[in-house]
Formats: sequence, structure tokens, C-alpha cells
Amino acid sequence: MRRLLTAVLMAALVLACFTSTAWADDVTKKVEELSMQAAQAYGDGDFEESIALFEEAYELQPVANLLFNIAKVYEKVENWEKAEQNYKAYVKSPDADSKAREVAMERIDAIQEIRAAELAANKPVEEPVEKPKEEPVVEPAQQPKKRASALPWVVIGSGAVLAGTGAVFGILASGKQTQFEEADTADDKLEFRKSGKTFALVADGLFAAGAVAGIVGVILLITSGGSDSAPQQASAVTPTGWVGPHGQAGFGMNVRF
Repeated sequence: MRRLLTAVLMAALVLACFTSTAWADDVTKKVEELSMQAAQAYGDGDFEESIALFEEAYELQPVANLLFNIAKVYEKVENWEKAEQNYKAYVKSPDADSKAREVAMERIDAIQEIRAAELAANKPVEEPVEKPKEEPVVEPAQQPKKRASALPWVVIGSGAVLAGTGAVFGILASGKQTQFEEADTADDKLEFRKSGKTFALVADGLFAAGAVAGIVGVILLITSGGSDSAPQQASAVTPTGWVGPHGQAGFGMNVRF
């Protein structure tokens, strides 16, 4: 009787071992099949389906590599919390590969930085405390600084130019006088006389205009006190000579401001 019971027990144990081995083989095949389907979905860009298949495979058989794959897919959909959880679970797994564990730890640090940056970006901006209004400080009015005017110097310079031009016409008049004295014919003498007289009149007019301009410039230089406006500037100083139809000559100065 005892021998019979022992034989039956041994047969049951052998049958249980074969059944367990067959079941384990079926589970492994199922996990491999689900993992292949998840990888295909990942390649197709269907990340939600890939996550579901990997997680189903992990429920059937808690393989450490499945945790790494799940975390990687969660990164793709920017679910940083789930990605960090699965990477941490992979790092703690005794079956994790050493190199892959280092990669997982690097990804954890990167995800934590991303989450901190997003938290800082979404943090509500505190409204600034309104400061009491300060009364404006009224400074005493300052007297505008007087600026020297350039007009007196322009007029004095114009006078010098006129006087110099008058000297040139005086030299020309003297030359005409010499030609008048050396001329042989009455017509030449008449022509040189008219020209010399014209040049002499122009020279006299230039000397007079130069003297007037010099005097006016000196007066302006003495009396100019400046103002708060910009200094006056002469835009043009134009000496103008003229000769009348009967030999009259003169010189004028046109100053535009």
C-alpha cells in the first residue's frame, strides 16, 4: 500500500513539473510576441499602443528590460512622471544590465531637469507690490548758457575779403592807367581810360564796402551777448559788384541768414 502511494505521488510530481515547464514556455512565447508587437507599434509611431503592449507583457512576466522599454516610450509621449517611475524601477531591478542601468540613471537626471524647467515656466508670476507714488522733485530753473555768435566773425571776414578784392581791382586800374599813357592811338587811349576808370570805381566801392563790413563786424562782436537759442549762422555771404551804363561802378554785400 505504501509503495503504491509513493508511486502515485512521484507520478504527480513529474506531471506537475512538465505542466509548469510547458506553461512557462507558453508565457515566454506570449511575452516575446507582445514585445515584438510593441516594437512594431513604436516604429510605426503608435506610442500609446506600444506602451499598452509592453505593459501587458510585463504583467505576464516581469522582465527588467521591459521596464526600460516602457520608460523610453513614455519619454516619446512626454509623460515625464511615468518615464521616471519606470526608469527608477529598472535601476532597482537586480536583473538590469549594468550599462543600461547607467543610461537609465542619466535619463532620470535629464527628466528631472525637464520637469523642473516646466514647473518654473508654469509658475504663476507674482504681482508686483505697488509702491507709493513719489512726489516729483522740482529743480530750480537754470538760466540758459549764452553761446557766442559766429555772425560777427563772418562779417569781419567778409570785410577782409572785400578789401582784398578792392586791392586787386586797384592794381588792375593802375595797369590800365599805364596802358593809357603808352597807347599810340586815340581809340586805344579812350578804351584804356574807360576800363581804368571802371576798375578804379569798383576798387573804391570794394574798399568802402570792406570798411563798412569790418566796422559792423566789430560792433556785433562787442554787443553780441548770445541767447538760449542756437548761434546764428550765415548761410551765405555774397559780394556783388556792379557797373552802370555810363561808367558808374560800385560794390555791395548780400548776407543771408
